[in-house]
Amino acid sequence: MIAKSAIALRLAAPFAWMGFIYALSDRPAGDYEGASGFLDFVPALDYIVHGGLYFILASLIYLTLVSFVPARRWLLAADAVVLALMYGSLDEWHQSFVGGRSSSPLDILADVLGASVAVTLWLVIGKIRTQRRRVYVDPGTI
Repeated sequence: MIAKSAIALRLAAPFAWMGFIYALSDRPAGDYEGASGFLDFVPALDYIVHGGLYFILASLIYLTLVSFVPARRWLLAADAVVLALMYGSLDEWHQSFVGGRSSSPLDILADVLGASVAVTLWLVIGKIRTQRRRVYVDPGTI
């Protein structure tokens, strides 16, 4: 039996991460002016950050769904990507109202790519675990 605190943590983790993303996107653009100065050599840093944030969000959503919803894992993976897409779209809309910030479809694309990579990775890990659990029986020994 899973402890109630573990259940609460598993349910709260995606929402806490969404709050973190919201807090980041709620800050005016001027707050980040000097933050990336030493990383200016990294191309498309904004999209890498978006992908990373939504990689984590989709992972948390997927792991929560797997823990509580009895469905095929590929369907739960698709649900996690769709939920990340929905939150990313809402976050971009919200960001359009923040001073000095703008909304971009490319940011949403980066969010979806990060989420898709995450759930693909979790599906591959699940497949590997399933294959390792299978016991090989040599037909010649029967």
